Amino acid sequence: AMVCHAAVVLGLLMIGWRHFGDLTAGVAAGALYLLVPYTAYNIGQVHHVWPTAFLVWAVFCYRRPVLAGWLLGVAAGSAVFPALLFPLWVSFFSRRGAMRFALAFVAASAISVGITALVFFLLVLFSVLYYRRSDDQVPPQYHGSMLLEISWTAIPTVICLVIFAWGVKVYAEL
Repeated sequence: AMVCHAAVVLGLLMIGWRHFGDLTAGVAAGALYLLVPYTAYNIGQVHHVWPTAFLVWAVFCYRRPVLAGWLLGVAAGSAVFPALLFPLWVSFFSRRGAMRFALAFVAASAISVGITALVFFLLVLFSVLYYRRSDDQVPPQYHGSMLLEISWTAIPTVICLVIFAWGVKVYAEL
């Protein structure tokens, strides 16, 4: 989920830079997205932010109807609300690639739904095939690695501290 949130913020930065010619507008949009209570409330729920990340990048790629169609199609294949935007996007692309956008959207949605169905089928299949048959069957127990646990705690902490120090430096220069 955090990667998807980062993709949304990066997409907003890129939209500000590329479409408005002002990186500050992108930083403001990214900061506003991160300050919205809904973002904090659902910070760990990937199914909320996954389609949003694809939607933001579709907006960034609006000048390329096929790419925008694929991005919106993947979002629509994994959630319902991006599919509701399909008529809006098709009307936007009228006379400039509406058919290419629509074909890319339908293909990406079909592939995304197909992959979801395949994963669901395999999940059910392996749950049935490898279900533990009796209470005395216990799988082998593994214990964690202290080095690994310290690493995945320390590395993000150091990254956050570096970003914080950089922000303080930039703020002091204002």
